Amino acid sequence: DALAVVNPKKPGCPYPFKQLAGVGVAFKLAHALLDRLPESFLELAALGTVADLMPLVDENRLMVKLGLERMQDSGYPGIRALLRVSGIAGKTVSVSHLGFALAPRINACGRLDHAGDAVKLLTTGDEGEADAIAANLDRLNKERQRIAEQMTGEALELLGKTQPGEQRGVIVLAKENWNVGVIGIVAARLLEKFYRPTVLLSVDSATGIAKGSARSIAGFDIYRALSHCAELLDHYGGHQAAAGMTLHRDRVPLLSERLNELAAAWLTEEDYIPLYNADAGCELRDVSIDSIRQIESLAPFGIGNPPPKFVISGLEVRDKRLLGKDRQHLRLTLAQTVGETACTVEAVGFGRGTLSEFISPTAKIDVLAELSINEWNGTQKPQIVIEDMRIPHVQVFDWRDAQPFGARLAEWADRLRGSDNEAGDDRILIHIVGDGNEIPADCERFGCALWTLDGNDGVRPQNDTAKQCAWPEAENIVLYSLPDDPDMLRAALGKAQRAARVFAVFAAHRSDRAVLPTRDMFKRLYRWLVQKQTWTADASFYESVRDTTGFSFAAIRFMLEVFEELAFIERVGVSFRAVPSPQKRELDTSETYRRRLRAAEAERLLLGSTSRELAEWIYNALPNNPFQEGIS
Repeated sequence: DALAVVNPKKPGCPYPFKQLAGVGVAFKLAHALLDRLPESFLELAALGTVADLMPLVDENRLMVKLGLERMQDSGYPGIRALLRVSGIAGKTVSVSHLGFALAPRINACGRLDHAGDAVKLLTTGDEGEADAIAANLDRLNKERQRIAEQMTGEALELLGKTQPGEQRGVIVLAKENWNVGVIGIVAARLLEKFYRPTVLLSVDSATGIAKGSARSIAGFDIYRALSHCAELLDHYGGHQAAAGMTLHRDRVPLLSERLNELAAAWLTEEDYIPLYNADAGCELRDVSIDSIRQIESLAPFGIGNPPPKFVISGLEVRDKRLLGKDRQHLRLTLAQTVGETACTVEAVGFGRGTLSEFISPTAKIDVLAELSINEWNGTQKPQIVIEDMRIPHVQVFDWRDAQPFGARLAEWADRLRGSDNEAGDDRILIHIVGDGNEIPADCERFGCALWTLDGNDGVRPQNDTAKQCAWPEAENIVLYSLPDDPDMLRAALGKAQRAARVFAVFAAHRSDRAVLPTRDMFKRLYRWLVQKQTWTADASFYESVRDTTGFSFAAIRFMLEVFEELAFIERVGVSFRAVPSPQKRELDTSETYRRRLRAAEAERLLLGSTSRELAEWIYNALPNNPFQEGIS
């Protein structure tokens, strides 16, 4: 029997603040026993409060604030060693450092070895011993990261083997001998990737006992859900967002079935869409050192006291780069002009390097961001830390370069599928528009819908995939062939109601299609033909005309077609002759000439334009033009 129970949440306890972590309760007990504030313990109280994900309000906020101040020149050899091994020594220690650098190393020993090492680290007075223990914790943390990466890959592989629809609401995966100390981390990763309640279980191959860890989303109380499955479980515990459980492996399929039934009853489709909360909208000119300093006065930020988030809209991307050893981070140079004020600010998206290829040069993006100060070589600059971003308009990607189309198409097909693993095939379908004889044969193996431009209806289906989907629903459109008439392409794009991305290739086109001789060239050739009077259109004839005029064979053939259509020349058996007194007619009364005019216009607009000019032409053709006043 306990002599006393110290717990602010105990029924009847009059203590006003109920959100203390265990370390906070210990700190308050020390305060009461010593009858003074134990300032030397503030660093430990701060570290434990942040590591335990407690809300940083009321007393917690004050303990962390004061603890961080002391940690800048820590009195603990163990904390100083942790700061050194984490690469933080000499920097201003923040809540993020506690949560993502110090706490994981302390936790690593409990997950992979023995938690006693952490106790030794935080209680030793010997600098050398502290460095040795910190180095070992750093090694264990790297091993923990390696194991987590491996387990994440195995979990994704298992998930890929499930039947379609089997993991509709709750992801439940089990495998023999997964590391029990790491499965919670991996469950959190899967939840972040798929935004589904996730349960991972490690099965003991000898006993068949499965020990699991669960992470959940808003709206699905995982502890309540497990309570509905209590008869299947040997043990369980937790709260709304996270839980642990033990059961026999034979009951795992039934647990999965029951949890998915509960998800179907409790959740709607909207519940599976992550919800971000923003505190305010602002403009780029509001992002200054002074305004960020004012925001920082509300720190330390964390659970219960998150840093303010802002929505900044209509930003141009002036530059984009990938950072990090694995190019996993994204840096953007963002610009905005409001009235006569133009501003440029750098933004960084940690772990968002894969988004780079989804941002076209003409895109205007909206960001949900936190604001920070970036200090480099003694210079301070305002910085946007991207939490999320969106491009609320159709994007145009210029693919008119020499990169092989097949390789690029395969890369984008994988990229589109990878961007939304929960999407059905209809959401990642690629629609390719081009001439039937020119589209590469391997397009169909990527599941593409092939279309041909039609002067009457816009487009007509060319394969079975296209026949099974409606053109107005097309989201990803590849313009492969250069059209004979830009108006045909404009009509097709005008019916693409749901277009999200347009990829302009125009790789397949005949080099002679847009040859348009000048009026002077027509006159010179006609005078030569009148002098010739009759001729046979054989190779020697074309060579003779070329040698005399310098015109290409393609130009000569085209002009002869126009002359014949306008009755300036006529066939006589297998030969031709110039009509002695032809009726005077303008060149543009020839349908052949008009088609060539339109083909030349298509080449000028679609091949001879800059990326920005091309994008503006396509935007103007679409039913929902995102830039009614053009691209600034």
